[in-house]
This record gives sequence, C-alpha cells and structure tokens, in this order.
Amino acid sequence: MSFDDGMERRERAFPNTRWTMIRQAAADEPSEASGKAMAEFCRHYREPLLAFTRATVAHPQDAEDLVQGFFEKLMTRNFLCAVDPERGKLRTFLLTCLKRHITDEHRRLTAGKRGGGAVQVPLDAAVELPSTAAGPDALFHRQWAMVILNRALTTLRQRWTAAGKERLFAALQPSLGFHEEAESEQAQSAAELGMTKGALKTALYRLRRDYQEILLQEVADTLEVKTPDEVKAELRDLIRLIRD
Repeated sequence: MSFDDGMERRERAFPNTRWTMIRQAAADEPSEASGKAMAEFCRHYREPLLAFTRATVAHPQDAEDLVQGFFEKLMTRNFLCAVDPERGKLRTFLLTCLKRHITDEHRRLTAGKRGGGAVQVPLDAAVELPSTAAGPDALFHRQWAMVILNRALTTLRQRWTAAGKERLFAALQPSLGFHEEAESEQAQSAAELGMTKGALKTALYRLRRDYQEILLQEVADTLEVKTPDEVKAELRDLIRLIRD
C-alpha cells in the first residue's frame, strides 16, 4: 500500500484532539469529564512509555511504578501548565517528560537512601538517560508506531463491521500491508471469496482508502502542526519505525 496515494489532494484541516485536551486540562479546574479524558489518554499511550522504562530500570515492577507515577504527575494541573504544544510531536513531548520524571525519581530516592531511608533506588542506570535513536528510545518510538497503526486498524474494523462487511474485512485485512499483492495472490483471494478479481480489487482499494483516512487522522491527532506535509512526514517516519 502506498500512503502517498491521494495525500496531495487532502488539503483539509485536521481537527485538534490530543493536544487540545492537554491544553484544556491545564487551563481548567479538574472535573470528572477532564479526569476521564486524561485517564483514556494515559491508557492509549501506556505501552510505549512502559517499553522505554522497562529498558531503563532493573526490575519490571519498578517500570510499572514509575509509569503510574508519571501519569499521576501528568494529570496534575500544575504539571500540565508547563506544557508547550508548539514543540510539535506528542510522542517527543511525552518521552522527554518521562525521562525527566525518571531522573527526578532517581535523584529523590537516591537522596533518601543517603539519608538513611530504606527506599530502594529503582534505576540501575545513571541519571543521564539515553537520548539517541538507539536502545530504549527506539523501543519507545517503535511501540508508539504500533499503537497508532493498531488504533487505526481497530477503527477500520469497527467501520466495516457496522456496514455489514465483517467477513470481507477479515479476508482482506492481510492485504493491508505496505506492498502490493502479486496477481496470483489476488486471483486466489477472489476465488475464495466468490468474487471476480475486478470486484476484489475494488473492495481492496476501498479498504485501503478507508484505512489511510483513519490512519492520517490518528497521526494528525498527535501533532500540533497539522498541515498535509507535516502529517505525511510523521506517517512516513512511523512506517519506517515499523519496518526497521
């Protein structure tokens, strides 16, 4: 599948969602609605943050505790007031904030240990955390890409199921990869579905079109600057992370 197809003609503005929610949470007094929104936000992006933290600390339970503490800090008004959406990418912002949180916890617990407390330091790494594309950072960004693609796929499945095309979706889903099927593969798939090859190609085109539309929106939700070029560049970066 080529994600460049049709991109140049998508000159519509992408609506704000993730960044808008963060800004509203920072500006407004805490409420049940904002609390639920932030809880959902944390649930969506928990796995990438855990992937980074597990690669940074000595024990898995330490990672769970650190990420939970990070989410608790993220949902406080004082912390969110420091948010600068102009930095652009939500994934970069969250990773930077998580690194700072881990560093702060390392310093706090180390100070407690020096003072005679019984607190165990969760990190076996130095205060200076990785900042390159290798190691924990790479795990975070790859897991982030998987979250985005899987969320888009779930929405796509729901859309086709609601339209009464659940069986067709199940049959065509394996063809949603980033390559074109061989003619022989298409002919076999058409025969199994009781369709002509032309009808199969039409259905697959529509499925990929819907997937692209949903995926572009998922990507746009994580960017402050939402021009078609910016969204396309971020999508290409995410696809590269999946392939590498």
